[in-house]
Amino acid sequence: QGASSMSPSIVERPICVTSMPWQPGDIELQSSLKHSKSDEDAFRDDERLDDRLLPSPPREVGAGDGGTKSVAPAVFPQRWVQLGYLSTLALISDWVCFSTASIPDVFEEAYPGKTSEGLIDKFLFMNVVSCLAVTDAVARYGLQKCTKASSLLMAVGCWLRSGLGIVPVVFDLMGIREDYASLLDMEVFGVPLFGLPPYPVTLIGTLMVGMAQPFFQCTPPLLSAQWFASNERATSSAIALNFNQVGIAAAFVVGGLMADGVDGLNRYFALIAVLSTLTSIGTFCQFQNLPPVPPSASELRKSQSSHKEPPFYESIRNFFSTPGFSRPLAAFICSIAITNVV
Repeated sequence: QGASSMSPSIVERPICVTSMPWQPGDIELQSSLKHSKSDEDAFRDDERLDDRLLPSPPREVGAGDGGTKSVAPAVFPQRWVQLGYLSTLALISDWVCFSTASIPDVFEEAYPGKTSEGLIDKFLFMNVVSCLAVTDAVARYGLQKCTKASSLLMAVGCWLRSGLGIVPVVFDLMGIREDYASLLDMEVFGVPLFGLPPYPVTLIGTLMVGMAQPFFQCTPPLLSAQWFASNERATSSAIALNFNQVGIAAAFVVGGLMADGVDGLNRYFALIAVLSTLTSIGTFCQFQNLPPVPPSASELRKSQSSHKEPPFYESIRNFFSTPGFSRPLAAFICSIAITNVV
């Protein structure tokens, strides 16, 4: 309709277009309706139909104001803090897993009749069981809550493995061990109170770390998608995943240097417990869930559409129905198996 033919009572609804780069489904177009006040009732039903059919406008992530705002993907320095904590947690978990691999004789001296290989096997078994729950747990509770809870679980497990063995270490550092020699030699049911805990306690602590580990090892791709730009994801995922190997290296290097006997094994386990605790405290203080704005257009569209990950069993079914998936999976399994055997 031409403007010259309209009465003075004409009202106009303008087109609402966001300033962000256009993506399919990212722009809300409302019908430009020009009509007189006397025609408003006639057009009301059409307007409601338009509102139902048109997609919602982009929202500023985390704003919570219900309004339409222009947003664009952005990255934040916090992403490196996130990556640092997840990588360190993965390092410590693998360090615990293989902590006694290089010192089997010392471990058997501390726990007669038990083997280092048996402890590692139990850790890995618990790891596999826990892996089945990671996807659904993270989808339900979020990466932040799962990472914090798992870091606490790992710290508690490390202290169960260490027991009160850190007390003699602290007294040594303070130079007062000789003054409290009688106290440090105290035994409970034939077991030194300030030494390594009984094997069942060590086993429980090891299983707790094995249960926590998948939440550090299986989530780097998710962290990369939620915090890193598209051109940074491969790098960030590789950093986190390779810290697992750094943890294995630490187990062989540090374990071989420190655990030269039962007392050395005591100090070695205490060191791991302290490092795990410090990392857990930092995780609780600084690890966040999601950035204020997604780092990429794909994550922005997912946040706008309220995308939810499918349950674990559906993902497995979809993956195995994808042509070519089984071969790289088999290669990955063989590589991990060879690494663990060696």
